[in-house]
Amino acid sequence: MTGDKSKFKTLNESIHGQVKFGNDSKVRIDGKGSIVFKCKDGGSRKLDNIYYIPDLCSNIISLGQLAEGGDEIRIKDPFLWVHDSSGKLLMKVRRSSNRLYKIELEAVRVVCLNIEADESMWL
Repeated sequence: MTGDKSKFKTLNESIHGQVKFGNDSKVRIDGKGSIVFKCKDGGSRKLDNIYYIPDLCSNIISLGQLAEGGDEIRIKDPFLWVHDSSGKLLMKVRRSSNRLYKIELEAVRVVCLNIEADESMWL
């Protein structure tokens, strides 16, 4: 979940609903899409089914959603590691003093380049 619309690679704004938190507060969902972020090794990873929640001040990744997608989650005091299904390290996070695992993920802007060439050797 994120409240930052600029992070989305794709966003379907026709998706609406509500998310209810543990303290019974609710926030509205104004879309669902994909975000691409930079991994520890410099590569990139796409996360799908991310809710756009304008009122959200923090970005939240569901460990359950990562696990369902085939990622491996490991926690050993004081770190949390997330590896993809091939064993590549996606993120390593130190637990904060309030027992949350906070990480700043850099969103990647996806660029598609197009070229037109008359000579076949350039193709």
